Amino acid sequence: MVVHDFPWFTSVSINLVIFFVTLALFHLSFIRIYPLSKKGWKYVDYVWLSLGTIGLISGVGASRQIIATNEISDASWRIERAASDVENSIVFGHGPAICRTFVRTEYSPANLDDIQAEYDAMCKWFQNAEKILPTTTFSSRKTIHLGDFQALPMGADQYAVQKFRDAIEDYNQAVSRLEALTELTKKSNIEVAITHIGPFLLAIALALRITKVTGELRLG
Repeated sequence: MVVHDFPWFTSVSINLVIFFVTLALFHLSFIRIYPLSKKGWKYVDYVWLSLGTIGLISGVGASRQIIATNEISDASWRIERAASDVENSIVFGHGPAICRTFVRTEYSPANLDDIQAEYDAMCKWFQNAEKILPTTTFSSRKTIHLGDFQALPMGADQYAVQKFRDAIEDYNQAVSRLEALTELTKKSNIEVAITHIGPFLLAIALALRITKVTGELRLG
């Protein structure tokens, strides 16, 4: 099996070499050749702290990516569950609770025909919604809108309509969460650059900090 070479900044050995080489150079430069004063070593704090901060940022971005990646599987599962709820709400909308024929009796309301027409209209709407749903972005698990369907029916049993509305809202929230997590797994150009140079800068910062300790001890 062929393993491709990873970037140098992922190698512990290379970063250790950088650390020890810069440590030796700093000791040679600032301890022996150009020894710094106490005030000079105070200014060094600005340098190594700045370098260390940049190196630390590279680790923060990596942590964000790891956490977001770990949560994506759960977010994907939530989308599938929410999608199933949307489909079930449509099935309910053209089920026996809505698609039924009222039998007129002596106790029936005078506007029974109007009520029947409302239920028939709702039944037909949900039957059409079942055909429309696969033609929307729902099939690719993207956000869907009520405007993708015909105008929602009025009257009849509004529970079925509200059930459908709630299912759409929950589904869209699940989609938005997955999209947000996916974005968090990506790195900006700045983060990519910091990731490349972060370990290198952190190694230099530590080497400079150790050199500072040596210099201050020599000054007493």
